[in-house]
Amino acid sequence: MGVMLGGKSAWKTFRQRDIAGALQWVNDEPALVLWPARWRPGAGAFIVCLSSAWKYADSNGFPTTYCLEQAVQAAKAMGMEPGRYEVQNIVEAILDRLEDLIRMPPKPTERQLGGKPVGEMALIVGGKVVVEGEVEDVPGAGADVVH
Repeated sequence: MGVMLGGKSAWKTFRQRDIAGALQWVNDEPALVLWPARWRPGAGAFIVCLSSAWKYADSNGFPTTYCLEQAVQAAKAMGMEPGRYEVQNIVEAILDRLEDLIRMPPKPTERQLGGKPVGEMALIVGGKVVVEGEVEDVPGAGADVVH
């Protein structure tokens, strides 16, 4: 099963410069998910799970060496050049949201859980299916959650 990035299934979403992100649940764990704000071929997402959040900031709130190393890996995963500007933006996006990640509910609310499948959809780029999945009826949100 795929993971929807942001949308109605997220607790919070944001955009910070060239990075989009969400606080959502990944494998039943609160997580901070980052991806490029503009789609690019081969781009993926980078996930900071609550269980590893402590590795990213020291007791004064400054980035750890681990955070800097992971920001380089995050840039690569998101299809970005791991230069100083990109790495700094990723570090800021992580550190700015660690407190929210810690305060996030441990489980999704009814709004994020979704509803019954009402159809299927596929994203086709250049004649090839890039992703496909079910469309679910989310209570109070309309049919727009894809898994």
